[in-house]
Amino acid sequence: MNMKNLISISGVGLLAVLACLLASATVEAQVGKDRGDDTERMIDRVDGWISDLGGPDYAKRESAHQKLKQLPEDDLVLLARYYRHADDFETRIRIEEIAIQAFFIRSLPDVTGFLGVSAPEVYSRMDSRVPRGMTGFKISHVVPGSSAEVIGLRLNDLIVAIDGETFLEGADFRALANQMRIRRAGMLMRLDFYRGYGRKSVRFPLGADTRRNPDTPGTSDEARPGLDSYQRAVRAFPTWWATHFEPKTEVPGRDRSTTHLPGFQNPQSPEDDRSPPAPKEGGSEKRE
Repeated sequence: MNMKNLISISGVGLLAVLACLLASATVEAQVGKDRGDDTERMIDRVDGWISDLGGPDYAKRESAHQKLKQLPEDDLVLLARYYRHADDFETRIRIEEIAIQAFFIRSLPDVTGFLGVSAPEVYSRMDSRVPRGMTGFKISHVVPGSSAEVIGLRLNDLIVAIDGETFLEGADFRALANQMRIRRAGMLMRLDFYRGYGRKSVRFPLGADTRRNPDTPGTSDEARPGLDSYQRAVRAFPTWWATHFEPKTEVPGRDRSTTHLPGFQNPQSPEDDRSPPAPKEGGSEKRE
């Protein structure tokens, strides 16, 4: 092979390489454009959902709430911009709930929820705080590291409702446990309970139940992975929230002292340490 042919072949090879590089650059540019277009389309959709979230139409509000809850993880931080600048308090609370639940669902195993209490049933004839015809659950044990401990539940707190739903008289602890099993780990849940005379309400993400058998104690080795993952998520959440959702600058006209901020606050009030009402006469003994 003479030098002329070698140079010719080398030139052809160089052209092939250049053609491949150009094609690759073209593909990358198209992918980047497609991603940009996808982002723009997603922003447009989120704009519409946020608008519906603060609108007067209940059906549209609920539909938007459900759609925003299903945002892919990479798009979840899009909500931060709306949260920081929303003037409507209800819209901010809804965005906050969506973001908190999405963070914990992604952080915890895909298992059922776990509260972490033992709480025998109590009826109205045993405790006057329980409405007639209803059942309450008096906490006798709180599992260390569980969501119950994180939100500050205590011994003798009396659970009376889950997400606004009460329990009819005759229900036992299985009814309370079933409310956890129909929810997955990380879902937000509202718990209504009495501490002494004071009725309280707290909203929080459920922990993860990694026990194979629901009758296994919440302090068992099977429960440990769920408790550990919940503790990691609780520790990581403040940094994630501050990074993405805290205002970078003050919003004109907004009083930061009254802005609702998420977190795990132990339910406290001046009447916390007061004794509960005495059982009615003729009532049966308390079950422990």
